[in-house]
Amino acid sequence: MAHGRKNPTIRDVARAAGVSIATVSHVLNDRREKVSSETRERVLRVVRELRYRLPPKEDGQTAMRTYNIALAIPDLAVPIRLTDTYFTETMLGAAEVALSSGYSLTVVAERVWDQVGQAARRRFDGRCDGILMLAPSALGDAVQQLWERGLPVVSMGSRLRLEGVSTVDVDNLRVGEMAAELFLRHGHRRVAYLGVSKGQASTYERFEGFRQTFEAAGLAEGIAGYVLDDQPDPAEVKRSPSRSLRRVAGLMKFLGYESRTDDAAWLLEQIGPEVTALFVWHDAFAKRLVDALVRAGVRVPEDLSVVSVDNNEYFALGDPPLTSIAQDVPAICRAATRILIDHIENPDRRAEHVLIAPELVDRGSVAAPRQGPLRLTTSDQQPVAP
Repeated sequence: MAHGRKNPTIRDVARAAGVSIATVSHVLNDRREKVSSETRERVLRVVRELRYRLPPKEDGQTAMRTYNIALAIPDLAVPIRLTDTYFTETMLGAAEVALSSGYSLTVVAERVWDQVGQAARRRFDGRCDGILMLAPSALGDAVQQLWERGLPVVSMGSRLRLEGVSTVDVDNLRVGEMAAELFLRHGHRRVAYLGVSKGQASTYERFEGFRQTFEAAGLAEGIAGYVLDDQPDPAEVKRSPSRSLRRVAGLMKFLGYESRTDDAAWLLEQIGPEVTALFVWHDAFAKRLVDALVRAGVRVPEDLSVVSVDNNEYFALGDPPLTSIAQDVPAICRAATRILIDHIENPDRRAEHVLIAPELVDRGSVAAPRQGPLRLTTSDQQPVAP
């Protein structure tokens, strides 16, 4: 068909795929029970080839580029506060590039990732030119569904391995290596990693870099990794790239806004009293953990060293301050937005995968390992070793 003043219509898609308009509608609305998988793949292939999207105006009117980009952020079941610098820096980084390039930015907030694909189809077909996905779950299919429909998609903060989808993230393997190198420089030999699952690839990538560095130092037996997950997804367990990560129920203990002294006892029971240093997935998690440890009489770093990720100053500049590995969130978002705009303006552009280097911010929460196993006491006493 001729590509000129009008975008392809649903009739063009149906004709090219050799199906009815109703069948195309079933595919575009993800009514999988209505069409065979073979027909669905054929229709989606035509959608991509013709670069078809539902028009924001009535069918038959001249279609125009919207010059609007959607930013899809994750779960809002936990309220976003001004202290969530990851979110605010994401917004600023994406907006800086979008606005300077002549695009507006619309934020899509969904409660769970499984709803994002449906919501984006419902609200943004023909109303945005592309979508930035912030830390999408590796287990969901929202990104793939959007890409299948011909919408340019770039993933930020999660290295999804999907053909045709560009990604931008911090170098999470290097993050893990930096944490391990810091512990090794201080003489730690019994260490643990605490990650949060929820389908995030970074949980496993950071542990891989951490584990590999200790193994290279001949200390493979001294490292343990844990994923705190109240209800581990069987599919995620099966697909996890780091099978050596152990799962323990209790995620909500430290992702809630308050932790208790007995939470610290529970956690140390899981990891064992011989551990002298903890590498924690991110600062908010680490801050709640350290608060519970301090109330239980644990001194950081004298009794237990801690390093985390993000360099969120609201959490890292507490008492005690936390050593953190910073990821340059604005740089990640600026790069992702530039790539998305390039995909929009050059539809044949190949996907690329960009890693941004992390940086260690040492605030003194890592010291030489204590001698002997750790025992908890009350907050006005010191932990003692036998």
